[in-house]
Amino acid sequence: MTNVIRDKIIEATIACINEFGIEKTTIRKIADKAGVNSSAISYYFKGKESLINIALEVTLANAFDWSEFSSLSDLPAVEKIKQICLYLMEGGLRYKGIARAHYYETFMNENYDTPAVRKLNEFLDTLYNDVKGDFPHLTNNQLKAALTQIAYSTLVSASFMPGFFSSFNGVDLSNEKYRKSYVSALVDGLLLNK
Repeated sequence: MTNVIRDKIIEATIACINEFGIEKTTIRKIADKAGVNSSAISYYFKGKESLINIALEVTLANAFDWSEFSSLSDLPAVEKIKQICLYLMEGGLRYKGIARAHYYETFMNENYDTPAVRKLNEFLDTLYNDVKGDFPHLTNNQLKAALTQIAYSTLVSASFMPGFFSSFNGVDLSNEKYRKSYVSALVDGLLLNK
């Protein structure tokens, strides 16, 4: 029963961060959402900061879990990258509050030594190593630059500002049809020079 309550509190914390943001997530809101007494949070966790850190670790591990993409192994590299981008974009759109919490310190204080930045870079390194033999027309640096642009243009744009360029290019990344078209054009343009 102990793990059930603990997991329930972590899930409630994730939901609160996503709904209210870190600053407005309180022990009381977490307890209400988890259906527990606020003293249970103190019992299982050292405090709000510790609980939030655990919740963010869980969401990072889920977001950048390479095993999620094992079903894509037979796809051509370009299609695999498109599917990965769409998956990450959809997660960023669904969990905007969580995505913003992960990168808050980076955007607001230019701190690039955060768990989210490290995890994203590890993920990109894994992706790079997985596809580097599939683009012989690109140097290693060109491929890394393209993957960086793709990651920024999909993950960051979708999570933080899905409609930012809609008046310029008509693409609202919160719309699935436009999202797929956008990712396809972006990946083809940067990796296939189309």
